[in-house]
Amino acid sequence: MHTSFRLFLIFGVGFYSCLSLGELRGFSLYAIAAEQSSDLAVYQDKEIAEIEFLSDGPVTRISEEDLMKLVHLVKGEPFSVSNAEATVKELYSTGLFHDVQVQAETARQDRISVRILLIRKYRVAEISLEGNLELGEQRLQRELTFRQGEPYSDSAVEETISRLIELYQNEGYYQARIEPSFSRNNEKATVDVTLGVEPGERAQVRRLELDIEGNLEESQIRSVMKIRPGGYYSNFQMEEDIDQIETLLSIQGYLRPDVYIRGGAQYDFDTNMVDLVLRIVPREHTEIIFNGIELTTEEKMELPLFSQRGPSQAFLEETASIIRRRLQEDGYLLAQVEIRAPTEGSELDRIVFDVTRGERCRVKAIRFEGNQFAEDGSLAQILQIQTAGFFGRGRLTQELLDRDRESIQFYYQQRGFLDVQVDTQLTTASQDVTVTFLIEEGPRYY
Repeated sequence: MHTSFRLFLIFGVGFYSCLSLGELRGFSLYAIAAEQSSDLAVYQDKEIAEIEFLSDGPVTRISEEDLMKLVHLVKGEPFSVSNAEATVKELYSTGLFHDVQVQAETARQDRISVRILLIRKYRVAEISLEGNLELGEQRLQRELTFRQGEPYSDSAVEETISRLIELYQNEGYYQARIEPSFSRNNEKATVDVTLGVEPGERAQVRRLELDIEGNLEESQIRSVMKIRPGGYYSNFQMEEDIDQIETLLSIQGYLRPDVYIRGGAQYDFDTNMVDLVLRIVPREHTEIIFNGIELTTEEKMELPLFSQRGPSQAFLEETASIIRRRLQEDGYLLAQVEIRAPTEGSELDRIVFDVTRGERCRVKAIRFEGNQFAEDGSLAQILQIQTAGFFGRGRLTQELLDRDRESIQFYYQQRGFLDVQVDTQLTTASQDVTVTFLIEEGPRYY
């Protein structure tokens, strides 16, 4: 069968618009329209005199022989619209083409010529960011929705531009502009994409009003904020400031505060200034008491009860666990923390953490009882707790102890002791602690 390739040029605006074949008559995968099918329908069952490929450039990623295997139209046989549709779908499925169309026209003696038009799919060769990259190139690169080597997509470039502009606007550059430019390599079907960044001037805060419900001190609220009148504005910094305010209120016992910008940030394009009204609602107050320990404001801010802002049972238990672990890491190996709080769902007006430090201790010994199958040395190798050394008191916290107990159980279960049970026992003598793992191996199943 005789076929031929030839190049064609179509001029237009933009990158892929200059490759568009929308104005050409024929069948396209992008527009399986009734009028196109009817256009080709007039050639139904007419004998095909020749089949010709036309491309916007060299088709190098597939041979002509392999290309023809995807064509359901045959020279000398009757033309079929359904075979034309199948041809377009097969060629498009290779992933090599941005658009595929089939055209037909009368040739001679009531025979027809078929042209298969191929718009190659360009791949991204290089991506460049140019201009005033005020926010840092690495940070901007993270907003790209396309990568080198991927097929070029107008929508991906448009989405990237939108994301970059949103990023700049969130940092206060409300007049930022991103201008794309392209450099095509027709031979290789690749495109270099350059994004020109013009951030413009950063907006400043003209007015920052605090709308506080209750008797909270405005000066205390402003002291934890970095956004100030006359300074630069950033949505990201505003979110951090709101987080700091909510944490501050939580430490004071307002565990469910509500802090937000009323009406959103009001931006004035002409002056490039922002007006803000910060609404602060502390809501109900809960008295929080720590017995047996003194915590600084910074230490409290790291506790889930305050940083996560909510007196849920999970946050209470996690807070107690962190206090206990820190004490144990400081040598108070037998420290305990008890919680006294109303049941979840009822009114929380008072929460008490009773902390018992005990004496500073050292881990004198680690022992195993009941182990017939495994030797002490084998079990000791999988433990995270440690005995005291010359410079330290050893390593022991409740979390590590629970983890080691589970590790011993897993060690046995992997070796066929599916019913193994492991408990722990702590014994003290003066300031020495001995940890004992009590093992009930049970039967071995395999």
